[in-house]
Amino acid sequence: MHCAPPAPETWTSRDLDRLARAASSDHGGSAWPAVLSALVDIHPGAQRALLAIRQGTHFEVQGVTGYPADLLDLRLPLHTERAWYGQSESAWYAEKSRQLSGPDLQGHLGRIETLFGPQDHYRTLRERGNLDTLQANLLQPFTCHGEVVAHLNIDGVEALPSLPEHAVNLLRTLIERSWTASADAHLRERNELWEMARLGDLLRPIMDPHALLRAGLRRVAAAFGAAAHHSVQPSRFDPSLSITEPCLDGFLTLTWSAPTSSRALAQLSLRSLADRVHHAHLREQQRGSLLESRNHALELIGAALEARDLETQGHTRRVAHWAQQVARAADLDPEEAEALHLGALLHDLGKLAIPDAILLKPGPLTDQERAVMQRHPGLGAALAQRVPHLPDGALDVVRSHHEHWNGRGYPAGLRGEEIPRPARLFAVIDTYDALTSDRPYRAAWTPQAAWAEVQRLSGQQFDPRAVHLLGEVLQPA
Repeated sequence: MHCAPPAPETWTSRDLDRLARAASSDHGGSAWPAVLSALVDIHPGAQRALLAIRQGTHFEVQGVTGYPADLLDLRLPLHTERAWYGQSESAWYAEKSRQLSGPDLQGHLGRIETLFGPQDHYRTLRERGNLDTLQANLLQPFTCHGEVVAHLNIDGVEALPSLPEHAVNLLRTLIERSWTASADAHLRERNELWEMARLGDLLRPIMDPHALLRAGLRRVAAAFGAAAHHSVQPSRFDPSLSITEPCLDGFLTLTWSAPTSSRALAQLSLRSLADRVHHAHLREQQRGSLLESRNHALELIGAALEARDLETQGHTRRVAHWAQQVARAADLDPEEAEALHLGALLHDLGKLAIPDAILLKPGPLTDQERAVMQRHPGLGAALAQRVPHLPDGALDVVRSHHEHWNGRGYPAGLRGEEIPRPARLFAVIDTYDALTSDRPYRAAWTPQAAWAEVQRLSGQQFDPRAVHLLGEVLQPA
């Protein structure tokens, strides 16, 4: 085994022109059949040729002539290709061609198979490439940016001379073009795969299916350089320049102005997005059903309190209604509005733990009884915490609706904006409805008198803004 001798002057300028014309017959890998065919016709003693171009940790067969076409795309591991070359590292990187023939060639093949054990690609080459009958081989390495990026194998019946320098330079140019295009494609594919992975992380926090659809479609389109469309009817775009996936009650479509090599990955990403949106929609439906069941249960709790005469009949229903009206007047976001409504349904839950002798006492409470009564917000919050998916704002209402703007309320003596906003809003609602309802210890006040009392306590017991909002809702005469 040795490096091939310098090429004799057997190539003419006409031969080089022929190889150049074959190289310019097309761009990239599609020129290889013509190039290798011309090479075998021109080079003395050559019968067939196989070109393998490096793809990361392996070489991949990109062109053949005289070999079966089904060897194309066969992967050849980097370590076995390095062993197949068999010369020094410096010779490999210096693009020194290697020549083997006769017993030396078959012995070299045998040593590699002994060294690495059974290899699928060797078995394929032996069966499809008739390596057992191989008599002579010339291996020409090619480098690009300091890396060996291709192996050109030329086979014959006798020792083959090395390729002329002009032919090597021409082949190197074509290989660099093909390898760079392939490397760019792999880099683009890797970036697209990275975008797909990032897409999952970016979309995971989005629960609303429609927001998920909008954000996801925008990201997928950007990742693949496409235009995005969401339509009720199937798209009528050119199928060769578009992909479509059904999603909810419509269709997601990506379109390109020219054919793209990213079509398969884009289709996978679009299908993944459609599946994610579908599951988000199912979760939303399930959550809506659960929340509806929960709200019915909370309404039943309020009704149970009233059935035991713990509240004047209808109090829970009325304050829950006022809470919704005040939330609209305050322009609360949907989550805070729901928290205020649910807190209204549960606000006096803690009174379940207050003895009837205190709760229903017709006269004034003693200091000791009042201390027991003032425990009900904390007891109610402890009970409400067990309700699944109850918003924190609802717990704030239960716990803090007896706090006063001036800090003289209970249970924590919070002052001003230390009191959570839902609790400040509800405190006014609760007091107004309590004043206008019969209680065991007094008759109901008129709406005008109750409203006058609420206004008198604005800035003392109540947040002035909360009083103003209730006034907008009540619109007293």
